[in-house]
Amino acid sequence: MALWQAKYANRKIPPHPAWAKAIRDLRLHLKLSQAGLGANTGFSAMTVSRWERGAQEPPSQGYIGLGNLSRNANSWYFWEGAGLRSEDVMRVLPTLHFPLRDFEIVIPDSFEEAHG
Repeated sequence: MALWQAKYANRKIPPHPAWAKAIRDLRLHLKLSQAGLGANTGFSAMTVSRWERGAQEPPSQGYIGLGNLSRNANSWYFWEGAGLRSEDVMRVLPTLHFPLRDFEIVIPDSFEEAHG
């Protein structure tokens, strides 16, 4: 065994977070590049790469954007990553007069400036 191999043989690789795989799966499902996903969520391609590698977890506004893009049952997976709970959102919404697939969470610009 080479010296460099011995040095790294016992090194533990941290597990890949589930959210990283979910982001990559969403991007591939949407047939977008990392730059494309970034453009649709307001982040750079490098940031999307960090998310997919599990090096950096998305901030709340990133999770909300991902949930809005997914347009299916995975929406709540991402929205919950932003701290939203379906029970709380559904409790404060009036009776929906449109299918949930048309539902989108919007972040005001003032929120992004204060928390971005």
